[in-house]
Amino acid sequence: DAATLRVSLSDCGGGGGTPRIPTERTADEWDWAEGQRGLVLVESLPTAWGHFRLAPWADLGTHVWAEFTVDPACAPPDLRPYVFTR
Repeated sequence: DAATLRVSLSDCGGGGGTPRIPTERTADEWDWAEGQRGLVLVESLPTAWGHFRLAPWADLGTHVWAEFTVDPACAPPDLRPYVFTR
């Protein structure tokens, strides 16, 4: 039986736009790219993921979440269900 690990984060806004998977790059451009790889990983590893704007009218940030299937036997038994870090 599997459990679900949900990872989520929010940025503080100011970047404009919404998260997107970058696709219009040549192989050489991908080799030299230093940014925009996070969502490529997010798209390929979790069982589900999504995003939403926190307050689109005020550009207060974007919240991105991803869910991973985890074997409960591999999780620490005393792990709290919610962990908040800054």
